[in-house]
Amino acid sequence: MKKVIGDNVSRSILTFYLVFAMLITLNSNKISLWTSQKQLKRENFLSYMVLTSAEKIEAMKSFLNKTLKRENFNENHKEIIPYEELTKPNSEEKKKGEENNKSGTIALLPPYRFLIIGDSFVAVSGGVGEIIENELLNYKETTVKRLGVVSSGLSRRDYFDWYKKAEELINEFSPNIVIVMIGSNDAQTITGPDGKKVASYGDENWNEQYKIRVSELLKIFKEREIVIFWIGLPIMKEERYSSRIKNINNIYEEQCSKNNAYFFPTWNIFADEQGRYKPFLKDENGVNQALRQEDGIHMTYFGGKILVREFMSSLKEKIGLEPIDQ
Repeated sequence: MKKVIGDNVSRSILTFYLVFAMLITLNSNKISLWTSQKQLKRENFLSYMVLTSAEKIEAMKSFLNKTLKRENFNENHKEIIPYEELTKPNSEEKKKGEENNKSGTIALLPPYRFLIIGDSFVAVSGGVGEIIENELLNYKETTVKRLGVVSSGLSRRDYFDWYKKAEELINEFSPNIVIVMIGSNDAQTITGPDGKKVASYGDENWNEQYKIRVSELLKIFKEREIVIFWIGLPIMKEERYSSRIKNINNIYEEQCSKNNAYFFPTWNIFADEQGRYKPFLKDENGVNQALRQEDGIHMTYFGGKILVREFMSSLKEKIGLEPIDQ
């Protein structure tokens, strides 16, 4: 009996180290995304270690690459995306953009301390959050702190409590601007910190409960006079999931308008003229480039650059960022 137990433990340890080696030498980014899609259960010890290792290694990769990316970002990733399709937004998107920009420039002086928070869109190397971070570092008197947590959101406070973490980050970093991109994991059961169910997705009270969650997070920043930019989620490949995300986006937009926050919609940037999911866009050479990862959720680097260019254009209309090279 002892030998069987010992063999099982040995196999588990060996499996863990093999996976750990794969995470380092192959692609921890893809494993992180895979775990978020498959809802890997953390109560299983080995599964927990795999997921935790993936997240930690992504953070390590991001840290090690940050200095080089800050120095070489403009040189290696110049404006190469013509995206002529994006120069003529449809009337709905244009109307939303005008509404979001109606307040004009924000009365905020440098130094600017940007806090970027969110789920895997913000967490992974080469994702939207990292692209925004690198863009912001090209401006004077700008400091950036980014925290993304794979598989996190506002629905499952028992998994990760963004409200508690937001308070901690404010106390540690003292931001005056926050950028939020979250929600891709939230179209599910809402739970309390103790894991007890509050509402299942589809219940009559789900929307109201989720509105409370969004409003609570916004108020944490609003009460401290931190300027809030909330990036909406893009259209998704799978229709049922996409309809849920659209519902969540509507809640974000509504709650942002009630809490003096700026909502930046991305839905139509990644939809075609018929409002359908758009997987490709031509680059400057006329070659189709993938906008999204194979999962139909996350961005490719190409797609992330398009999103960030549109977002930065909107942000710079409100905040007087001055490029370092001027």
